[in-house]
Amino acid sequence: MINLLPFSEKRELAKVRKEKIQSIVLLLLNFFLVCLVLLSLFLNIYFKSYLERKEVLIVNLEVFEEPEEMEEKTTKLNNSLKEINSFYQDKIYYSFILNQIAEKLPSEAYLDRISFLGNKISLSGFISSRNDLLILKERLEKGFKEVDFPPINWVKRENIDFFTTFLYEKD
Repeated sequence: MINLLPFSEKRELAKVRKEKIQSIVLLLLNFFLVCLVLLSLFLNIYFKSYLERKEVLIVNLEVFEEPEEMEEKTTKLNNSLKEINSFYQDKIYYSFILNQIAEKLPSEAYLDRISFLGNKISLSGFISSRNDLLILKERLEKGFKEVDFPPINWVKRENIDFFTTFLYEKD
């Protein structure tokens, strides 16, 4: 094929062809840059979420320890709870004892002093007659152990200052 176009038009056509190629290259370059930017944004979001998941896993690993450590801690806590429970089981509730003593006292008896030494209880007070003292002794013997009234309590018939000791045993 013979090219009959003048040289100026040939130049013009070559220039238009170059411009088309440049615009296609620029378009491809812009497309590539847009894809690169979108890819970097996607990777940024992906890695941030990946790191957050790893941080959550690390926190969970710190909270959940090894089974051996958990078992050891559980054993220590169980032992502590057993010690606390035994402490409260051995504890004497003096309010309960005082209530029992108050129920056993005759109406004519008055207490001056109550003392507790472990499970040994000492009472001293005033009672109007020997019969009331005998009633008090019988009532105390029904609820407590080793009730002891010294012989001096039995000397007077009336207006007796008495003293007694007995032991409280927990059921």
